[in-house]
Amino acid sequence: MNEINVSNHESGAEDRSIASPLICFSVQERGWMSRLRSRALVSLVVFGWALVEIPLELSLAPTFDEQLAILFSKALLGAVVFGAANRVRWTEVVFMLNCILSILAVAPSLPTEMVVLPIAFWFSFVECLLKGIALLIFAFSRE
Repeated sequence: MNEINVSNHESGAEDRSIASPLICFSVQERGWMSRLRSRALVSLVVFGWALVEIPLELSLAPTFDEQLAILFSKALLGAVVFGAANRVRWTEVVFMLNCILSILAVAPSLPTEMVVLPIAFWFSFVECLLKGIALLIFAFSRE
């Protein structure tokens, strides 16, 4: 367990150690929150949104094979996001490539989705927005 040395300089008392998980957490290190940087946060938000989209995508997939492909793609995205959040360089590149290709594939169909299925439009719009923000953060952050 981490210890914190506390001294009373005015009274000349000796240093004493306080071993408390709460104090260690709040004073010495912030744990996972301090390591959660903007790249990790935005990649986890993109993955979270991908998980929110699963029910809609599965309801629109007519065959079991397509539903299985959707679930497999989400699992792959989860693995890539996990790597990108842990600063594995090649997974960051794959994540950015995924964002770019997804925006290029989805954005042109947004006007049609708005007319045909408005709920799908909003899901796709949020996905493109989040992935665009992720690209900007990955491109301009210095982590």
